[in-house]
Amino acid sequence: MDNVVTLFFMGTGHEVGKQFTNDDTGESHHHLFTLMHHQLTDYRQLKGGPGSKDKPGGYGKARGIGFGTGWKNNVTESIEWLEQRQQLPPPLRSVNLVGHSRGAVTCIMLAHAMAATAALQAVRVNIFAIDPVPGGYTDFFTLSDGSPFQIPSNVDEYTSILMENAGDPFFACLSEGRNLRKLGRTNITQYPLPGKHGDATKSDFAAYPTARISAHLLASFLIDNSSSAEIAILDWIREDRELVEDYATLALQRMTKKQAKKAATSWGISRWVFPPLWLNDRSRLVKNDYRSHPFYVNAHHAGLFNGGCGLVVERIDKHGWIRRTDFTRFSNEFPRNYELLVAIGAARPLDDPATMTSDDRLWLGLQNAPLIYTLEVRPANEQIRAVSDRLATEIAKAVRGENVANSKAKGQVFTLGEWEQATKVFFGSRGDQVATIDRLLPFYHAYRRAGNEASWIRIACWIGELAEEHLRTKQTSDRRKGMVQLSKQIYNALPTA
Repeated sequence: MDNVVTLFFMGTGHEVGKQFTNDDTGESHHHLFTLMHHQLTDYRQLKGGPGSKDKPGGYGKARGIGFGTGWKNNVTESIEWLEQRQQLPPPLRSVNLVGHSRGAVTCIMLAHAMAATAALQAVRVNIFAIDPVPGGYTDFFTLSDGSPFQIPSNVDEYTSILMENAGDPFFACLSEGRNLRKLGRTNITQYPLPGKHGDATKSDFAAYPTARISAHLLASFLIDNSSSAEIAILDWIREDRELVEDYATLALQRMTKKQAKKAATSWGISRWVFPPLWLNDRSRLVKNDYRSHPFYVNAHHAGLFNGGCGLVVERIDKHGWIRRTDFTRFSNEFPRNYELLVAIGAARPLDDPATMTSDDRLWLGLQNAPLIYTLEVRPANEQIRAVSDRLATEIAKAVRGENVANSKAKGQVFTLGEWEQATKVFFGSRGDQVATIDRLLPFYHAYRRAGNEASWIRIACWIGELAEEHLRTKQTSDRRKGMVQLSKQIYNALPTA
């Protein structure tokens, strides 16, 4: 018999075996705990939450939902079950407790009860808590069983998922450094995730990518803490490459549904309520240094991307740009992350009118790590050739009409001052293509000096397109001679191999 057991505690009102309905598709799916519980082979139990039909204690649904009544029955029954198990060989080494909402807080209270039970005091505890919400101070009030706001010293590992968009009043979660502290040397890990209170416990992963990440974290937690399981449980564990794609799917879904990145708060409803625990200000309770980041969801996502997408990170960190072939390879291996980079405007194609500036930073940078600049993708050779061919056609037409000599050596391009002098006229403003080239030339030379090949080639292509349009549409322009000279310079500068 195994010397590790696992207990699951559902949230308020959740019954064992009850299915949920997807609001968008109408399809039914199971609670994550129900499926995970079935794949364990060690001693385990799955208990319904306060206010469910699975007892506890025979209390009514209203008392269970309103005040969490019944959690103590779950603790009492679990202690009795654990004491019975402890009488069988081999003696228990550790207990893994998994819970959601009030069920997650029940895990903390069960750990307190184990520490106060002589037969169980030596048993180590590990807790996986999904959005632990105690309700109010009195919901878990006891005179002798410990506090829900303190992790007892018999807990070795405490991992929690904290939902950033659970904005209902009186739904404040337990968070280390805010309203939760440890009494011993517990290793605490917290994962902030966007979504509502129950999103991380669904099994419909297509509709709830948060739950896909949650399932990976939970399965990994159980395996790492020696829960015995069928081989099927490994299907829940994702490779880093898959997991970083899951995060991108989550971020894209949030953008598609136009959900705010900021955390929810019930301040407007409960600002005058006492005690302050009932103020559900997730922006304060759930710490996430990447909440406003345009790409990363949290620090876990950032670490996975920088570790698993090394090709992109290495190229950008070393050169400040990436070749089209490398970026195509990246887009094939990480299609969702590629889609996300394009969606937020970090990956700039040839026709993107933006130019790189010193402010274009911190898209892909980790804390205390070198900043990685916005992805500047080198135009593909066929794109460069297309610009060069169109430019050559207009240059040939112009030269037949008026032989304009190139005033610069091959590979050299007008500086802004030289360009302004070459296109100076007595009357007329510098508008349309001329004004845009005025703005682009300094960028071209700056990136050329810096060796940022992707940037200077993209800007050179852009200048070439403007020059070609001017030559084609303004054949009697007073600035035609200067434009022909610049066109020749850009044509000679562009790599066409």
